[in-house]
Amino acid sequence: MKNFKLLSAAFHFKRSTVYSRQRQAGFTLIELLLGMGIFVALVAAVIALQSLLAQGENFSLSSFLTAENGNSALQTLTSELRNARQSESGSFPIAEANDQQIIFYSNADADEDIERVRYFLQGSEFKKGTINPTGFPAQYPDQTEVIKTVAEFIQNGSDPVFYYYNQDWPGDEVNNPLPAPAPLTDISLVKISVRVNEDPAREEGEFTLEPFVQIRSLKTNL
Repeated sequence: MKNFKLLSAAFHFKRSTVYSRQRQAGFTLIELLLGMGIFVALVAAVIALQSLLAQGENFSLSSFLTAENGNSALQTLTSELRNARQSESGSFPIAEANDQQIIFYSNADADEDIERVRYFLQGSEFKKGTINPTGFPAQYPDQTEVIKTVAEFIQNGSDPVFYYYNQDWPGDEVNNPLPAPAPLTDISLVKISVRVNEDPAREEGEFTLEPFVQIRSLKTNL
């Protein structure tokens, strides 16, 4: 009888141990599933963060390239405008001085001729038109103008691109900048101001470019 009781107790202990291990195995599986769920959530969060960072880097790079392209176009404009001179027919170096368009004469292609050069804003595109002289005396036929886009994503809207100043600036801030269209013979200095932004909805991508140009052939006005 004593041996039977011992055997029965041992059997009961074995069953309890197996049941306990089964319960422990069940909790371990739940914990594993929870751990996997947390891991998947963390991986998804990391991927989303990397995506946002990549988008931010792409936007920054795109904004920089847009601004750099606009800056390159303005460098060309300032160089040509700085060297503005009389046309082949003897016309004044500047033909028109408006708030979103300027027309002047300059050697824009490094040949022997003086071209008629027009820079103007059309929508969000900054464009350049060039007319080569023909005949004698020289003429600049409008129908021969070659137009190309030199910068995009300009966000000036109706705001001026060109500002004009006379010989009394900066001492005279009352009469400067000159009202557009500016009197051609009063112009001594030109400021160009453009705002570039590939995505207007994101203000952090906007750059303002504002070079000043002193026209060498008009320095006698100073």
